[in-house]
Amino acid sequence: MKPRNPKSFPAAMMQIIGVMTPEGAGAEVGKSSQLLYRWADPDCEAGPTITQALSLDVAYQRAGFGPGPIGQVYQRLLADAAVEHSASDPADRLLSVLSHAGKLAGEIRAAMDPNSPGGRKLTYTEQATLQGEISEAIRALQSLSLDVDAYATGPRAVGGAA
Repeated sequence: MKPRNPKSFPAAMMQIIGVMTPEGAGAEVGKSSQLLYRWADPDCEAGPTITQALSLDVAYQRAGFGPGPIGQVYQRLLADAAVEHSASDPADRLLSVLSHAGKLAGEIRAAMDPNSPGGRKLTYTEQATLQGEISEAIRALQSLSLDVDAYATGPRAVGGAA
């Protein structure tokens, strides 16, 4: 299987295919399972229309699998693009990083519990939740890096974080 960026539309499509089956997802939008696999291919620029993506997410959610993966990716990408950094004291930002790390640890512990829906394996919903928490922790670390740069005096180190 090709690796996919977890914050990508192909990864969201693969999650939908994996949970709903290619035939079931294809039936929701009147398309073949082969086309859905093309939409899930990170090397293929083709993808569903906005209406088809909405239909897939709605079907996913109505089936009880949790929030639609395509919408989640869209929201994350939109949030990433809209961020303007406002520098904070690095020590204060570190508290945010630790908070995100603690929340991630709790989610991992709950998802890996033998009594969780997937047992010791992750369900697609648990995987999506963990990926979301990991993304939040990464964003907090990136903000900390920007804060450290903003509070630095003197010339920037060559090769340092921008």
